[in-house]
Amino acid sequence: MRCAKAFIAHYRCPPERLGAAHVRQWLLYLLQEKQRKPATVNVAIGALSFLFGTTLNRPEVMRGIRSVRKELPAPTARYTHMSESRRQRLRRPLDLLGTKEGRVLG
Repeated sequence: MRCAKAFIAHYRCPPERLGAAHVRQWLLYLLQEKQRKPATVNVAIGALSFLFGTTLNRPEVMRGIRSVRKELPAPTARYTHMSESRRQRLRRPLDLLGTKEGRVLG
C-alpha cells in the first residue's frame, strides 16, 4: 500500500477527488521522471487497482489501464532470416496505459 500512499501524497488531495487521468499522469511520472522499472510500475498499478476498486468502490477509474510491458531490444543480425512483420513483433514498444510515445491518449 506504499504505492497508493505515494499516489495520494503526490496530488495532496483525497483519492475520492482523483480519477483515471491522475492515475495515468502519475504512472507516466514514475516511468519517465523517476525512471522506475516496469515491474515497479506494475506493482503501483496493482495497489491503485485495490485502492480504487476495493477500498473506494470505484473500479471504473482503473478500467483501461493496463500493465506495463518491458520494451524488448531491437533485433540483431541473427534475426535477418525473419520476415519484417515478425521482427516488428519482437520490437514491441512500451505500451503503457493506452499511451503512445509518452503521450496520454484520451
